[in-house]
Amino acid sequence: ARRALADQPDSAMAHSVLGTVYLHLNRKEDARAELALSQKFDPRNISHRTWIAIAAYHEGDYARTEEIERKVIEEAPLFFPARYILAEALRERNRLDAARREAEKILEQDPQNIHGIYVLARIHLDADDLVAARAMLDRVSETAGSNFRWRLHRALLLALERKRAEALRIMDAETLKYAEIALFAPANAAEFYAILGEKGKALVWLDRAIRNGDDRAEWFRRDPLLASIRQE
Repeated sequence: ARRALADQPDSAMAHSVLGTVYLHLNRKEDARAELALSQKFDPRNISHRTWIAIAAYHEGDYARTEEIERKVIEEAPLFFPARYILAEALRERNRLDAARREAEKILEQDPQNIHGIYVLARIHLDADDLVAARAMLDRVSETAGSNFRWRLHRALLLALERKRAEALRIMDAETLKYAEIALFAPANAAEFYAILGEKGKALVWLDRAIRNGDDRAEWFRRDPLLASIRQE
C-alpha cells in the first residue's frame, strides 16, 4: 500500500487498504486518517465508505454505522457488504427483526452468500432458535467447511446444543489462530468458551478482543452468549 502511495499519493484504493490494515493492527487514529483520505479522493466509492462504517462498528458507534450503510444501500441496493454490516449493527442493538430483513435481502440475491448465511445464523442464535441456526449453517456445510468465520458460528451452535466434543473439534488450532487476529473474531471465541462454562478462557479471549481494539462495550454487556461471565 505504501509503495502504491509513493507512486500515486492520491490513490483512494491504496489509502483504503492501508486504513484497513491499520484497523486490524489496532492503530485506530492511523486507520481513521487513511480511511478519511480514501473518501476525500473518491467520495462516491461505496467500498471505501463501508470500511469507514466497519471502523465505526468496531468502536461500537452503531448510529454512525447505520447512517453510512443506509446511504450506501440507497445508492447501491445490490452491494451486499453494506447490508451485512448494517444487519450486524442492528442485531447488536437488539433490533433482530430489522437485522433479519437485511440478511434475507442478501440471500434473495444469492442464497449461498456466506456472509448472509452466518449473520442470519447468528441472529437465530441470539434469539435462541437453534433449529433455524442449524438449518442456515447446514445450507453451505459442504462448501464452507474451511471458512473460518463459518467455523466460529458452527462452534457456537454446537456449544449451545451441548455437543461439547464436536464443538471443540470445530474450534481447532487453525480456527483459533484466525480468531486471534481477525476483526470481531476474538469476541466470538470468548462467547464460545463462556457457553462451555470455561470462564477463565472466556475472559482471556474477551481481554484479547479489547486489546485488539474491539470497543463494543455496550454489546459485551448485553451479549446473550456471554451470560455466564456477566458478573466476572
